[in-house]
Amino acid sequence: MSPHPGSSLLAQAPFWRRLGLELLEAEAGRARVRLALSAGDSVSGGLLASLVDAALGAALRSLLEPQERAVTLNLHLGAVGESRAALWLGAEACAERRAPDLGWGRARVSDSSGALLVEGSATFFVTGSSRADARRA
Repeated sequence: MSPHPGSSLLAQAPFWRRLGLELLEAEAGRARVRLALSAGDSVSGGLLASLVDAALGAALRSLLEPQERAVTLNLHLGAVGESRAALWLGAEACAERRAPDLGWGRARVSDSSGALLVEGSATFFVTGSSRADARRA
């Protein structure tokens, strides 16, 4: 799997750079995102939520046309475990289009030891879709 051209734009976004997110793969509705950790870094729920949202956004973006954008409507997380002394966190996401203006997906975040930390899902509103715009007219 290689990065979809539109998904690579996400990796250049200021938010991604500020967090230090790395897009490993994004294609055909799937994505993998990694975040390197430093010794002593704590893993907060907000960080895990950002990682889930970023991975799902990249997965969905790989399905969109160049003029389309996705906005998160809701994000759900379920804590599964905790991380201790991890070198990195990795998110794997799978997304799909449900309608011209909606997308949906699920993601899992694990640490460098393989421990599953959180599972999440999200619904996205897709803007710029010619199919959705024609339906609204």
